[in-house]
Amino acid sequence: MPTERGRSARRRPPPHQVDALARLRPVVVFGLVGASAMVLDPGGLQAFLLGRLLVACASLLVGGVLLWKLGTALPTGRLVNLAAVGLLVALSVSAVLSRAPAVALLGASGRQLGVLAWFLFGAACVLGASLYAPTEGRRVLRVLVASFAVAVLWVGLVGLLERIGHPLVAASQVFPDRVQSTFGNPAVLGAFLTLALPILAAGAAAGITLWLTAPASMMGLWLLGASGTRGAWLGLGAAVVYAGAALLFGSREGAARRLAVAGAAGLCLVVLAGLSLATGRWGTAGSGLEGRVATWRVGAEVVADHPWVGVGPEGFATAFAETVDDEFVITYTRDQVNDRAHAGILDLAITSGLLGLGFYLVVLGGVGVLVVRAARQGEQSRPLLLGLAGAVVAYLVQQQAFFQLPEVDLPFWFLVGLLAAQVGVVRSVRRAWLVLVPMTLLTAFSVVYAGLGMAADRLDKGALQSSQAAEALDRLETASGLRPWDSLHPLVAAAALKGTEDVDLIDRGVVLHERARHWAPDDGVLIVSQSGLLVSRWRVTGSDADLGAAEGLLNDLIARDHTNGEALLRLGAIRYYLRDLDGAEAYWLEAARLMPHREEPRNNLAVLEQERAQGG
Repeated sequence: MPTERGRSARRRPPPHQVDALARLRPVVVFGLVGASAMVLDPGGLQAFLLGRLLVACASLLVGGVLLWKLGTALPTGRLVNLAAVGLLVALSVSAVLSRAPAVALLGASGRQLGVLAWFLFGAACVLGASLYAPTEGRRVLRVLVASFAVAVLWVGLVGLLERIGHPLVAASQVFPDRVQSTFGNPAVLGAFLTLALPILAAGAAAGITLWLTAPASMMGLWLLGASGTRGAWLGLGAAVVYAGAALLFGSREGAARRLAVAGAAGLCLVVLAGLSLATGRWGTAGSGLEGRVATWRVGAEVVADHPWVGVGPEGFATAFAETVDDEFVITYTRDQVNDRAHAGILDLAITSGLLGLGFYLVVLGGVGVLVVRAARQGEQSRPLLLGLAGAVVAYLVQQQAFFQLPEVDLPFWFLVGLLAAQVGVVRSVRRAWLVLVPMTLLTAFSVVYAGLGMAADRLDKGALQSSQAAEALDRLETASGLRPWDSLHPLVAAAALKGTEDVDLIDRGVVLHERARHWAPDDGVLIVSQSGLLVSRWRVTGSDADLGAAEGLLNDLIARDHTNGEALLRLGAIRYYLRDLDGAEAYWLEAARLMPHREEPRNNLAVLEQERAQGG
């Protein structure tokens, strides 16, 4: 791809305006890659995601407004740019044709990886390519290093408090002996470290604020070991190999320098291997890999069933449930919702089909070209250049054992844009408004959307903590008004209504479920939850119509999702309440077969046998 920065000068405002606007660059960089990683929201049920996205989107918005004055640039390479547009179009079409279009476009609760997130990734790449001006490039990179350093130190402090038993926020998931810190998941923390550690190492090698980068690097290494994330270790190992090869074969120095480079790279690999082995996580790698391979097999079957447009973003959970076979469920269980294939490229094929996958691979090919060009660049700014490229390599490698993450992919694509600018593969946009108008509108919408999400999430947590079911439902109905497609509100309602005998309150809970199912009619978790409320209503009213409604919902679900053990358990209970003991036995036997690790089916069958023995 040719270099066009020198051929097409970007229009810029007068020098005094540039100086004033340049002061906002550090704010944008720190907000996107630093502050967004540091955010915690103790007042929300999802304390680790929505606040982070709000800060990142606000930073993108400020950056987009900044580009109206400073000028806009895009990576060169018509094929790659067309593929990026094609990918966004493919994802949009897949979302519109999916069974839950609103969720696919905007993102599901707890994940937020809808089409909107992919457009934001593109905006982050444009921002990175545009902020790195020749006169400001070194300053932007220094701010980048400092931002990662501050973020890692804060994340490490939160992780230390967690380790000693004083977490700032209680995590919703438990990962024994693994630190989650501000990310609420050790694997997400590991993904962030694949971006941070190469940048910190490059900053230390370039002598940038050693008093900050040195302790941050040490803290980052501790976090890397404490997170116990195998994918991150593999990604960082790949980054070390890349940087070592670039320095070894790209350097013009003599044999002594080459030998020193090879030794340093080997030492880094030894340190990474030692950290990973010391955690003991590799002892379970075999069984973990077997589970991943089994999930990949199901994902491949989903692609085969939906080859052209996929199932839409956020659609794998439903597609998985309708595709998975008995052997998988018996061996690996379905206690957790399988909503990702745990392989970035396969996830793209599932959500957008083979056409979208083709576009995505072309985009990744363009990123690969940037990485190769960085390895061949001259000695000027070499540590920071290789640090950027190494972070890109590390993140993409770990992503193939994980998946795309909106809160980490935003800074990742920002780094891709910076890398394109630093290797000179960018060009000025003549009609910048064609890029900046949609970018500004999109990021402004995202800020409002993330803010509404935080408000709804705080209402969810307040409802969960309420001592009165009526008060909880008031909060949840307000939250549902802010995000009606969010499945979290009715699930919280079901928890708040447990044990209640107030039919009016139960009916309000059912309405919340119906409202969410309007946007995602095939959500098995919602259907099972709603059936539970209908059974609770029957306990109060004694009306068999309530049991019939619950049974109808569950039968429709089982027709599509025959391995759903929770639905089978409840269907057996409904048959038991209707005194159809043979029907109850059939459902519970099937549940016991599919869930050999669960006691409920066996306990129910024992009760049934005892009742029959007593002539009941």
